[in-house]
Formats: sequence, C-alpha cells, structure tokens
Amino acid sequence: MPKSLLLALFASGAILAAASCNRTTCRQANAVFASYPPSTKQYADELVRQLKLVDKSTLTYWLDAYQQEGNSQRLVVRLQGDGLCAQMPLTIKGSLQGIEQLVANKGMGYHNAELKNLRFDVQRDNAKTEFIFSSVDGVVD
Repeated sequence: MPKSLLLALFASGAILAAASCNRTTCRQANAVFASYPPSTKQYADELVRQLKLVDKSTLTYWLDAYQQEGNSQRLVVRLQGDGLCAQMPLTIKGSLQGIEQLVANKGMGYHNAELKNLRFDVQRDNAKTEFIFSSVDGVVD
C-alpha cells in the first residue's frame, strides 16, 4: 500500500476519533475541589452547593470508573459544564436503570462513556453526603 494512502487513512482515523469525543479539557478552579478528594464530605458538600448554582441542562457526565467493594457498588463520574468541573462518586443502591450492561461488565469497556441524562439523589447528614444513582437514559460509548 502506498505510503501516502497509509498517511491519509491514519489522518482520517485520527480526525474521526477526535470528532467523536466531545469532552473538553476540564480546568479545576474551585479551591475546595482542589484541596479535598471526591470521597470526602467537604468535597461532596461543595459539589452539592455548586450544583445548585449551575444550569444542570449544560452538564455532561462521563464514567471514570466502576468500583465494587464487597456488596457495595459505585460509579465514579466526571461532570462538567457551566463552569463546573468535578468528580462525583455515585453509590448504586437498587436502581440499575440504564446501566444494566455496564454493571454486568463491571465497567469494563465503558471508561469515558457518556451518561446521558444522569439522574441521582443526594443523601446528607452530619457525618456524610452521598450521591445515589437513580437512572440514565443511555450510555454512549
């Protein structure tokens, strides 16, 4: 195969790969997010506060990791939009609506998949703030 054809195919593939990923670079400007890990109450409380300030329709969510410890399952999700850039650990309790295959595969093959129309609840008390997965309309890999 001619060298110029190989270069053209490679360039086309690189352009398609870049175009298929609409995730932009996430720049962290929040001092609380920069100072605490996402698993802490301080980080979670700040995320709850920030979520109240942004237009939620502009937020995009991507799967960063699936974690399982004993019977406990969690999704680590990256979210960004409207100036917000953060991670959100989502505990899975009961509902698997829209993520059945993702959980069955323990997240394998779903890293950086977009979670369309992610819905979650927040449970807060003095000891912790927890994000609970509710549902997604789709997982776009």
